Amino acid sequence: MSTSSIDRDALAAVSPSALAAMARNYGWEKTEAYRDIADVYVRSAGPEIIIPRTDKFLDYTSVVQRIMDIFSRNTDQPLISIFKSLIDAEHDVIRFRARGHDDDGTISLQRGLNLISQAREVLLAAACSTVNPQAVYRAGANKDANEYLERVRLGQTEVGSFIAPILAPVPPSLQMNLSEDWPEMRDDPFERQVTRRLATGLRAIQVGIGEAVSGNAMEFFESSVGVGVSANLCEAIANIIDKTDEIDLSINWATTRPTPEKFSCYSFTENDSAILREAARKFKEKRPKPNQTLIASVKRLSRDTGSKDGIVTFKADFEGKSQSVVAQLSQEQYHTAISAHRDKKPVAVTGDLERTGQRWQLGNPEIRILEIGLWEDDDDESVEEV
Repeated sequence: MSTSSIDRDALAAVSPSALAAMARNYGWEKTEAYRDIADVYVRSAGPEIIIPRTDKFLDYTSVVQRIMDIFSRNTDQPLISIFKSLIDAEHDVIRFRARGHDDDGTISLQRGLNLISQAREVLLAAACSTVNPQAVYRAGANKDANEYLERVRLGQTEVGSFIAPILAPVPPSLQMNLSEDWPEMRDDPFERQVTRRLATGLRAIQVGIGEAVSGNAMEFFESSVGVGVSANLCEAIANIIDKTDEIDLSINWATTRPTPEKFSCYSFTENDSAILREAARKFKEKRPKPNQTLIASVKRLSRDTGSKDGIVTFKADFEGKSQSVVAQLSQEQYHTAISAHRDKKPVAVTGDLERTGQRWQLGNPEIRILEIGLWEDDDDESVEEV
């Protein structure tokens, strides 16, 4: 294949930053400026290359052709591979590889559609976590995350089982970073932060799956919310596994913004799906349920001496069983609870229901007595003033 067979519009899409990044990766070093329009790169075993600083030249595509030919001849890489690497250079490329299917690189239509739709959910979970780490997201409400997804591209599928590449654009570095360490997260642009958050989340999930053997998985998953683990991410990966049996998620980091590692890979198998689904369920179980109304009895009241607010424990039937719910009530509402307890009246209590450990709590509570008869409850306790 020759560069003349590559469409000129496609060649024009190759940026000067990508050309310079590839030159550095293959051992060329910048030595001097050529006027104020280009830079000269040399290599001990290879020809000199002049790389333009802008793509505004009338013969820019011809320059790209010549440089690609040099890269191909001096690295024994086919031109199509050189071209693809140049196009990918300004993107963090996240590849979703479905293993264990047809050797011809195909997959059923339904499974392919599932893979791509869930790949979107994986990226969305990482973007939401970058904005604000949480255990569960209502992803559609995150404006920054959804705007990021509008900039992400789906690449052409690749040979090797079935591979769906996702191209996440990353702004090029404006200054060479000679450090071998990752920069502070806040120093990276949002697009790179998302990819980094995805990588740390996937790595944490792999460790958490291993912790399942010792019974510490959920504790580890919860402690890893800050690095990208969420119900949304766990569920998306499980959805991919269930349709493909095994999945590899790999990241090729944009060469125009160099990183300490050029390639990262995370693998998940059929046995991991159940663990991830259980983690997602546990995360969702603890998610606050806003504006819930419970019909309840007042089981216990407690207030410190001299305090106006008080702590009330209600008993209510929800999620198919009788459960206790604790709420902190204002002075007026606390007096309402005392009256309901004294008169054995049921109450309607409304607020944001949230599970904390083994207990349910009600935030922003509002209470009113229901005049529908006596509430028979042998477990009622007396008012306690501490």
